[in-house]
Amino acid sequence: MIQVTKRAATYRNACKRMHKQSIKLGSGAFANVFLKQADYPSAVKLARFNEECPGKDGYYNYLEAIISSDNPHLPKVMGAVLCKPRECNPYVKVELEPLVSIDELQLDELVHVLSTSFGMNADCLEYVTFDYLIDELVTKFARGCRDCYHDTYCWSAELRDVAVIINNLMHAGFTLDIHAGNIMFRRTPFGVQLVITDPLSFCRSSNNGRTFTV
Repeated sequence: MIQVTKRAATYRNACKRMHKQSIKLGSGAFANVFLKQADYPSAVKLARFNEECPGKDGYYNYLEAIISSDNPHLPKVMGAVLCKPRECNPYVKVELEPLVSIDELQLDELVHVLSTSFGMNADCLEYVTFDYLIDELVTKFARGCRDCYHDTYCWSAELRDVAVIINNLMHAGFTLDIHAGNIMFRRTPFGVQLVITDPLSFCRSSNNGRTFTV
């Protein structure tokens, strides 16, 4: 469950504070991600929130749908707070497990993901380029989200379940936004796992208020 607090710093000040206390992992127009160095390292995402149309905020609605899930293809959420500082724009603060970006993977790890999660023949992937495998992964997952009952028959059951969640939100009007930047990975003793962190942008059925893409 996403908590709500009005006792919070502004989005800008919260980002400044996190920048002093941790390592900045990435940033965009509507979100910043930091690595907290502690006994148990975690990633903290600060994402702007559309208060005028909360039902149209892609990241927030995806977060609500997955926050209690133990699906290995979803990020492990340790806590999520909707921060509503007085007379300032709200934002969501999410504490997550640290994950690995696609640029940090080795070729054999990417082959492992495609073979175990998407049911592709690993022997056929040994002699292709890294960029080809990235394109193949992104294309296959996007296609499966759009038609999760026909294009996912050889996928793992857990990954198919994630596609169904996203497909349901797409039917509610949200726009699919799958690219290499919002697909992450988890290294485990049993191999690398694909983790879908932020697959949706705005809700195209919204005609009033500003809609944020997080």
